[in-house]
Amino acid sequence: AADLNTLYMVYFPPGISITVDGLKSCVAFGAYHEAVSSTITPSNIFYGIMPDCGESFSGMTSVSSHEFAEAITDAIPTPGTHPAFPQAWNTAQGSEIGDLCEGHNTTLTGGGQTYTVQEIFTNSTNACATGTFTSP
Repeated sequence: AADLNTLYMVYFPPGISITVDGLKSCVAFGAYHEAVSSTITPSNIFYGIMPDCGESFSGMTSVSSHEFAEAITDAIPTPGTHPAFPQAWNTAQGSEIGDLCEGHNTTLTGGGQTYTVQEIFTNSTNACATGTFTSP
């Protein structure tokens, strides 16, 4: 069931094209995150749309970590360059926490597996970083 602490990441197989606001996946965007409603309610559904753009598994984990971090900090993105509640993090140019670090990848290890993840921008260091992740 939907709640304020659940994020659904929806992965699509090769050959499926997603169009949103007239923009086509794998051409104008690689993935995105959104919510069903523009208000914070316990029944809102938060999701990430992850089309298969032909990237490797490492590429998909990098894109997934980018959208995951942005969905956590900006569950309901505000269009344009003037973020509004409930958006928590956005630059004046409209970039989110992952956009500023696109192409800055690193690896994290958990459960004996190593994954490629994208770094996110942290205000505390004024740079791209993985934060204080500790593997379980």
